[in-house]
Amino acid sequence: MNETTWFDIFVNIFLSTFLVFIPFAGILLYMYFYPAESMMWGKRGMFASEPELSDEAIRRTKKRGFIGLIVTGILYVLFIFLELIR
Repeated sequence: MNETTWFDIFVNIFLSTFLVFIPFAGILLYMYFYPAESMMWGKRGMFASEPELSDEAIRRTKKRGFIGLIVTGILYVLFIFLELIR
C-alpha cells in the first residue's frame, strides 16, 4: 500500500537539488576557481600578514574541487536514477 507518486519523486529530487547539491557544488566551484581564497577561508585572523601559499597547495586545492564536483555529480545522477526506478 506504499505507492510512490510522481509528486513524491519530484519533491525528493527537488529537495536534494536545492538543499544539498547546489550549495555543495557552489563550495566546490569556489574551491576550483579561487583556490587560494578557499584555503584561507576562516583562517585569515590567524596571521598578521597574508601568508604565501605554495603552488603545489593551490594545485591540490583545485584538484580536490574538480574531483569533488565530478564525484558529487555522479552521485547526484545516480540518486535521481535510483529515485526514478524505485
